[in-house]
Amino acid sequence: MLPTALVEKYRHELYDADGEIVKYEIDFTNDGIWDHTTTEPGSVNYTYEETSYDGNIEADFIAVLQVTDDDNRTSNDTKEISVLPSLTD
Repeated sequence: MLPTALVEKYRHELYDADGEIVKYEIDFTNDGIWDHTTTEPGSVNYTYEETSYDGNIEADFIAVLQVTDDDNRTSNDTKEISVLPSLTD
């Protein structure tokens, strides 16, 4: 069984003072490829692929959240995610 990382609380911290956020993008492995894109705030489940880490050790990833507002301006935030080895095989 592969560990699952849950990204949450972003929706509670985001706002656009002069309009609204129209797009949310998340890159869970900081490889420049958006793994999740949506127009709605909320929580996202992401399962790290076996090839992304050695399942026998802890691995740390930097997740990147980018939001785009209705004026097409963007802002990024990062969050460190620790993936622990599975306790069951």
